Amino acid sequence: MYIFKKESIENVGFSATQKQMADDIGISESYFSKVINNKRKCSKLAAYAITKRFHRDKEIEDLN
Repeated sequence: MYIFKKESIENVGFSATQKQMADDIGISESYFSKVINNKRKCSKLAAYAITKRFHRDKEIEDLN
């Protein structure tokens, strides 16, 4: 299970709303919000999708 570093998410900046980003990834907005706010861990697949949605050139380890 993966959890995002608070510092890494704060420095990312959002190019879209949380709802738009969650829809792009294929997860619910509430799940997305909990994951990026460190209230819930996520699977490797979800961590990969979220990481790539924030930065295409980053890897999971860069944000987790």
